[in-house]
Amino acid sequence: MDRRGLRIATWNVLILNAPASKNLLSEEFRKNNVSIAGLMETRLTGSGEERIGSSDSLLWSGGSSSSNGVVLAQNSLTRKALLLHKAVSDRLMKAYFGHKQGKMTVTVCYAPTNDFDDATSEDFYSALSRCLATVPPMI
Repeated sequence: MDRRGLRIATWNVLILNAPASKNLLSEEFRKNNVSIAGLMETRLTGSGEERIGSSDSLLWSGGSSSSNGVVLAQNSLTRKALLLHKAVSDRLMKAYFGHKQGKMTVTVCYAPTNDFDDATSEDFYSALSRCLATVPPMI
């Protein structure tokens, strides 16, 4: 993976399970030359991987209901550099990529708003802390 050509984005898409939404997402990626993106509030359930468009792919982490969900979207370059990904919860996932200088960790998270109860927020931030604690230190 060549960092000079890497463009990283985030996007709260509000829904990604509508019929044409994944194709529209792929078109937007190509128009904006996005290499990798963290997408929140996708409303996808379960976890998995799917190819979209001609060369893009989605890795997602969602719960049993379609209320939250996070996605790591990537183009063919970053897909080839992907070493490992882990669906942590419907609000959290991480992925490891290899590149010329070493490795890169990407964490996609969708934090609860202030409208949620304290227990939900505490659960999320505890899971985020545990996830970040497993990121290898930079050398």
